[in-house]
Amino acid sequence: MIVNLNNIPQALQKAFDFLQKQNLLEAEKICTQILAEDPKNIQAHFILGNSLSGQGKHKEAAASFQNALQYKPYSPEINLNIANALKELKRLKEAAAHYQKALTVNPNYFKALVNYGNLLKETGRLEEASVCCRKAVYLQPYAPDALNNLGVVLTDQREFGKAVACFKKALTLTPENSVIH
Repeated sequence: MIVNLNNIPQALQKAFDFLQKQNLLEAEKICTQILAEDPKNIQAHFILGNSLSGQGKHKEAAASFQNALQYKPYSPEINLNIANALKELKRLKEAAAHYQKALTVNPNYFKALVNYGNLLKETGRLEEASVCCRKAVYLQPYAPDALNNLGVVLTDQREFGKAVACFKKALTLTPENSVIH
């Protein structure tokens, strides 16, 4: 798809719409065209990174998010997304650093707390994972995924009674959730 690059905001909106509709290749094409004309366009790098990530192209996504960070290094959203891509690439120390940066800028960033908590759990840092998960549940007490994550961490910490309480609450919120079962 060729887009009118005389109106970059409209082209970005079209790319974002494609991203939202999971038409990732079209979003990627538009962003690539925009970046050929305007290589410093942060939004285009961000949408492109998400499009690539959605296609499983995590290395390319991380590079796109890194380009965006050159121009907006303290963006919690960009740091979260590059952390997610790096985590998929098993570059866990780098991912952790970006989750931390996102949380330094916005300590109440729910998605970063959830994802960083998961990374900490995966790497055996249960006490720190517990802190992230508890804060996520504090911020959004009716988020089933956050409750489930906290329950898993509490199980690993052998706090079974508290874990069961988290799982039960999560199940009352989403009884159809097979992951929690």
